Amino acid sequence: MAYSIAANSRLAGSAKGNFLDDLTNPGVGQWPKTQAIKRITRIAVFSGGIVDSLRITYQVENVPAPITVQHGGPGGAEALNFEIGSDEKLVAVYGTRLVNAGPYGDKNIVQLSFVVVNSAGNVPTTKIYSTGSGNSRDPTEKFDLSWPLTAASSYTFQPPGAPASYLQAIGFSKVLGEAGAPL
Repeated sequence: MAYSIAANSRLAGSAKGNFLDDLTNPGVGQWPKTQAIKRITRIAVFSGGIVDSLRITYQVENVPAPITVQHGGPGGAEALNFEIGSDEKLVAVYGTRLVNAGPYGDKNIVQLSFVVVNSAGNVPTTKIYSTGSGNSRDPTEKFDLSWPLTAASSYTFQPPGAPASYLQAIGFSKVLGEAGAPL
């Protein structure tokens, strides 16, 4: 059964980006052939003065061990690491980015928050995981990426002469339906 419709949140950060990265990766999502990603199970954020990278861990159909995908470079210290339970969903990502080019390039992301909703029982509960102050001497702007989110996409950049690459932009996507199925 081929899945044919995917929706991508806007890409926050730089205007550049690789849309639907994890969703179309043959070792992860395998879309449009199928949609193998069952859910996001863990997110880790690495940062210093900016958000350097994210590690997204997926539960993938017909794969016994979780698959972790690195978005961004190897730099930064682990600033946040949280699990998303089987009865929870990542529904939004909020953040702050620089308005102008920062020391490492265009519109660096300086703060991220993740909203996870627990659907067990009759009353949904919301958890917010956040990293980074979002404060900067430079002008900043807020962004949000929302829907139930299934897979990550990103743009990683290494400026000429820089010691390492870092996360330049992040987006999330979800398959909305399959060929011939109602949305």
